[in-house]
Amino acid sequence: MSTNSVYELFLNRQALLEVGVDDIKAFVRNTNNVRAIGTRGLNGCTCVVILGNPGIVLAHISPYSGHFREDDTRDISQISYEHHEQYLRGVAALLGQYRKYFPASSTAWGIFSYVRRGDQPPRTVNSIIQQVQAHLSEMGYSMTPEFYEEKDISTIRPPMGEVVAYFDDNGVAQLYVEHRKVWPQNQQMTTRSSSIGSSSSAKVGSSNEWWGYPLIQNSQHQLVLSCTVLDKKMNLPVRWLEGQSLPAVFAFGQWRQTESSGNILIVRINDTTYRVEKPQE
Repeated sequence: MSTNSVYELFLNRQALLEVGVDDIKAFVRNTNNVRAIGTRGLNGCTCVVILGNPGIVLAHISPYSGHFREDDTRDISQISYEHHEQYLRGVAALLGQYRKYFPASSTAWGIFSYVRRGDQPPRTVNSIIQQVQAHLSEMGYSMTPEFYEEKDISTIRPPMGEVVAYFDDNGVAQLYVEHRKVWPQNQQMTTRSSSIGSSSSAKVGSSNEWWGYPLIQNSQHQLVLSCTVLDKKMNLPVRWLEGQSLPAVFAFGQWRQTESSGNILIVRINDTTYRVEKPQE
């Protein structure tokens, strides 16, 4: 049985449009011999993907410009922000150029790294997540987040972070992150921006897991955290706030910042602590 990744399968067939570091490309179905578009070796970089029909846009954005030096005295966070701004504007420009290939049913994805240290919750760069989300919103899309684990590049070859997108024989866009197929899910979702309500009961499909908690898209394309509170199964709307490694959840009528207690989350309301348990199999 072949152990090649989807990326390698297309690469070996010379049917892959490769996107390098700090690069943005568009792929249109049935163009020349190209059958897929992809990138690899993200390992801390961000990937933005817009799946249209018959077009796909993919961007690979490094944390900051390659001109940055370790002894640079400038603000690293500002350098990173400006660097992402440049390439996110490039995504919008390329999308505009190929607009006819991206109908209202197109889906938009932000693919980010996380770092795991022992039993601590995974850490993400929330400012970048929010920056990508804001730009995709300006383009008219809701962002579906996906995550891959960042590893020490001295211990793995090649570095982590591999993304590939293509159209199947029926013309349906497929998206893989590492060896995981993340799109399509069991039920198609419309991802053009719309008003988001507070209901979180309708489960559409799980796109990821964070620290043992399933992350699910509900019927309103809202990201929710599947959990158990007071012995009751719940899907709580979830988001990561600036400067916080743990998420905030919408619980008991308002957004509340979570804390960690051992290997689970908790929320504090007045003098009461509520355990946000991981769902049981």
